Amino acid sequence: MAADFDLGGLTRALESLSGTQTDEQVFVTPSDPSQSWHLDVVELDEGDGPRFAVYAEYGGDEPFEGRGLSLPPGSEIDADEGSNVTITFGELSADAASQLLVAWAGLLSDGAPFRWSTTLE
Repeated sequence: MAADFDLGGLTRALESLSGTQTDEQVFVTPSDPSQSWHLDVVELDEGDGPRFAVYAEYGGDEPFEGRGLSLPPGSEIDADEGSNVTITFGELSADAASQLLVAWAGLLSDGAPFRWSTTLE
């Protein structure tokens, strides 16, 4: 993780998704525009409680399982197209989800800096 990455800010942004039902998103993206991966996060309020869903786009044709990205217990791969995947996390706190997203971003960026943003105002 980049030394100046705001993990607490990402966690608060994920907490702010509560009740937005996919109307709002949080994005984790590379700081270097030459890198083309991104993570888009929404909250789904399903019958068993709210869960985070992530659309990850990273190019290539290797399936998710071959990319070395961890998948938390209770999570489901909803679609895996090789160059992108949609995953619904199991029950994760915003803090646990942000730590997982940062770990994914670190692998996808090969250690290069990355940042987060949100559609929330």
